[in-house]
Amino acid sequence: MLKGGAKNFEPSINHLLLKDETKRQAVAVKQGYETNMIKGVITQFRFLNSEFPDDAEVKSAIGVLRQRLMKRRTLLEDKVRTAVVPIKHTIIIEAAQ
Repeated sequence: MLKGGAKNFEPSINHLLLKDETKRQAVAVKQGYETNMIKGVITQFRFLNSEFPDDAEVKSAIGVLRQRLMKRRTLLEDKVRTAVVPIKHTIIIEAAQ
């Protein structure tokens, strides 16, 4: 059994994010960006590659888009990592007496 009882256990970092608007906003901006990036842009790369299979310019443009999208995502991820410090737990397992 957890020391202090299970009722005192904080289940996840989301609990802490709800208390701090700055942290919640940083995570929401990153998640919104990633959703639009994947659903709106990256999923279309397959279509573009199939429509223009031998077009080096299209392949190059897709490469540039992918690189710039990931660069922006990395900047947002860095902001989240700065705002949200991981919670570290220690679990102690002891033999029953």
